[in-house]
Amino acid sequence: SLWGVCSSGLGGRSLTQGIADTALCVAASAVVADAAATALGNACNVQSPKVRRILAEKVEPDTDIAGLLVTESVADLSEFEIDAAIDSASIYAHGLVHDNVILGAVVSLSGKVAVTGGFADKVAPLELI
Repeated sequence: SLWGVCSSGLGGRSLTQGIADTALCVAASAVVADAAATALGNACNVQSPKVRRILAEKVEPDTDIAGLLVTESVADLSEFEIDAAIDSASIYAHGLVHDNVILGAVVSLSGKVAVTGGFADKVAPLELI
């Protein structure tokens, strides 16, 4: 059985509404993993004056998400803010696993990491070729 692994996060080549350093999803296909990683990256979020947001079209004039705010930069967050953002992403990721959208996920922010369980019973062992 094949599956896809994709990631998203602040500082990558795409725009994000979230603040995750990394949001990684494993799914039954790369298309689903990619969409889920984007959504998970957006879910890693907190309202804070330390998060600077601007309209997407100010960053990328030809964007398909014109009118939406995207994250431009993040100053040093408090432990509380980091925990709140990680918790938000973790809840979202567990919902995606529960709904069988993805097989599992990892999200990281400022050195903290959240991982969904259940990978072992959902993916086939790797075979060396």
